[in-house]
Amino acid sequence: MAQVGSVQGDADASVHPQAQPSTCTPISAPGVLELLKRQQYLCALSGRPLTPESAALDHIVPVRVGGQHIIENAQILDKDVNRAKNALTNAEFLAMCREVVGWCGGDDSPNPGGTKHPPSMNPGIPAPGSPVAASVRLPARDATWANVGGPVANGRGP
Repeated sequence: MAQVGSVQGDADASVHPQAQPSTCTPISAPGVLELLKRQQYLCALSGRPLTPESAALDHIVPVRVGGQHIIENAQILDKDVNRAKNALTNAEFLAMCREVVGWCGGDDSPNPGGTKHPPSMNPGIPAPGSPVAASVRLPARDATWANVGGPVANGRGP
């Protein structure tokens, strides 16, 4: 069975071509509803179920690289997926997701076995802006990074 947003046999191929379509149908409510039906009310990239509150219209070929605001260049994504994808193409976004999973090992534990990241990079560190994080002073790795980010980078906070 093919994943939503892919063509059976090619896990990276979108159900929508990355090239600009030959037809130019303006985006409209009926067109978006038809797109939702074709996607079986699932996010085109993650397969998450879509609701009116969670759905977001996305340009397959981003406007920043010449994509058109037409239904043939649109897909419906979960709003969190759309926010993460931002102005990336589907291929760029999927490559970034693979990079993240490869770096973290695909495990939610603080320091999953076999990962490449050092313990100081693990998700168990206090979140930026938290009271604990404000008291933590991280050493600069080298002179290049010593002053990046101003006061936040050296632990003094904003």
